[in-house]
Formats: sequence, C-alpha cells, structure tokens
Amino acid sequence: RMLLFGLESASDKSLEKMSKGFTVEQMRDAFKVFRRFPFFYHGYFIFGNIGETEEEMLSIADLAIELGVHTISLNRLRVDKFTPLRKEIEGMPGYRISSNGYVYSPEFDRKRLLRIRDRIRNRFLYRPGHIVRMVTTMNACGIINYSDMLMFASRAPLFLYDYLLHLGHKVRKATRVRRKKSRPAVSNFDSGFRAQAVWPLVRIPGHAARWVLRIMLPVIHALWPPNHMQ
Repeated sequence: RMLLFGLESASDKSLEKMSKGFTVEQMRDAFKVFRRFPFFYHGYFIFGNIGETEEEMLSIADLAIELGVHTISLNRLRVDKFTPLRKEIEGMPGYRISSNGYVYSPEFDRKRLLRIRDRIRNRFLYRPGHIVRMVTTMNACGIINYSDMLMFASRAPLFLYDYLLHLGHKVRKATRVRRKKSRPAVSNFDSGFRAQAVWPLVRIPGHAARWVLRIMLPVIHALWPPNHMQ
C-alpha cells in the first residue's frame, strides 16, 4: 500500500506560479486525514522555481517532515517546449534554459542547485528514528518484508564491490587516455604485463567475498526463517 503525491513546492507563491490549484495549508489539512491510515507516502517536489529563494527551497524538508511523508523525490525545474511557462522564462533577463529543458538563473546555477538538493535531502532523511519508521512502514504495508531486507543487506557488499570495480574500470580508462596524450607511449608488452600482475590483486578479494556470502546466506535463512521475519 503506497501513495505518491505531487506536492511540488513548500511555497504558495511557487504553487500559484505552476497553477497547481492548491495551497500549503490545504496539504496540511489533507495529510491530517492521510496519517490516520497505514500507507507508505512518497512526495514529489520541484526546487529552483522562478523567484524562489534558497530558504524557500530548504523549507521543502521541513514541510515534508511536518506532513509525515516517508520518502521524497527532488527535481529541478524543467520546462517543455511551447508551454506558457517556457515563454515567460525566455522573456526574463538572466534566466536561461538548457538543451534538456532545465531552468537556471544568475543566482542559482546547476552546481548550486545540486548542493541545495543535497542539503534538502540530508535534512529530511538523516533524522533519529526516521529510517526505523520508514523500514517498519514498508514491512507493514507489504512493500518489502524484514526477510527480504536482511537478504538484501547480506548481499549489499557484493553490490558495493561490483560498483567499485566498475568505477575502477572508468578511472583506469580515463587515466590511460590522459597518459597517452601527455606521455610517450608504453610498449604493449610492458602495459600488458603490468595489467596481468595487478589484476589478480583486485579480483581475488572480490571472489573470496562472493564465496563467503554464498556460504553465509543459507545460515542466515536457517537462523531467521522468512515466516518469522514478517
């Protein structure tokens, strides 16, 4: 049982600019009713709206906490072609629209908006008890039970290892490209020999971790059967 809400903004001014048809106070009244029911609530918000200040963007986290949503999605303002809002922005001095439709102002460029997004997310998510509340609600609503969470947590090191390995591939590839441009070329024999010498040092610990987890998973399921975890 999960409900998704397009809440969009914590500012009445921005909601009116986007023609949403509701106010922040109406959101509060609606969630007084929603919180009576055992559902998992997710809210969508847009930040970086026209004329929006940094304080108004950061207040998204405070409103989400007050409403009682469990998770939020944060999206930068984006406009499509041939829309009234896009025509209005194109006529505003200092504002620009990127090739993929994202809106930037002289005060809020892409890097600053991404930093604000991280501050909103951290203020909302990293609170005492919030992760526990989110996990217990997901189990109660049947989205994912405790047994599946435990199984995912036991396999998380594998996902992390695969991600780091993929990241290492990208870094090594970028490094090789830079070295080819800035230094004399290394012989194929020398580069191949070094790669074969270093590669086992990366792969062997990963394979060992995989086998340890394969052995431990049946033990975990034996100690904590799925029926007792729900």
